[in-house]
Amino acid sequence: MKIFFGEYAGKSGETYDWIYTNLKNADGTISLRPFLDMIKFAVQIQYKNSFLNKDSFPLLSSKCLMNASVREKSVEGHFIDLAKEEGNEYLKVIIEDIRDNKVPDNLKISPLMQHDFDSLMTNIISRHQKLLKDVPLRELEDALKLNGIVFVKYVRGGKKQYTFVYFIRKSHQHAGIKRLSFFVVAVVTAMYVYINIIWACGAPGKNELNH
Repeated sequence: MKIFFGEYAGKSGETYDWIYTNLKNADGTISLRPFLDMIKFAVQIQYKNSFLNKDSFPLLSSKCLMNASVREKSVEGHFIDLAKEEGNEYLKVIIEDIRDNKVPDNLKISPLMQHDFDSLMTNIISRHQKLLKDVPLRELEDALKLNGIVFVKYVRGGKKQYTFVYFIRKSHQHAGIKRLSFFVVAVVTAMYVYINIIWACGAPGKNELNH
């Protein structure tokens, strides 16, 4: 982990925690698709800007990993994939309305209680009548839960509380794996992706890789 990513992500704390916080689903699992895309885009930036990582270790500079466009493109690709799946057609407009600040400020916080969550969905439906007018609120809730975008738990009094995935507030539950298992798999996979991208870009010599 430290050899590939380094111990710290700049001033944002430990790299391990930064990746987990930025890519985790609402239920605490991690989907491999956005992680692998993040590695791919970060390696491409580093290859084109070798001055960003002049040391031999870590192999991937935190400056490339934390690049805003890298994070945005990796998450966006994941959402596009989700929205293409049958039954998920309305996920895209829900996510975009929240991320693009089209909903009231008091409904952009997380977690939300059920009354506020229903108000949020009703607000989004009002802008997308053609797509959403015949979709029940609970069906929207189920789709968001299934895809790891919202985590629902019952609190005192039997009321529901809705926590949104981190990168929507500022995905696939079935494809998600828990934090520790994720990094065991991810580091090995990241090395494989890194090597393949380097070779695809022209297989530079040892000195170029180190500098």
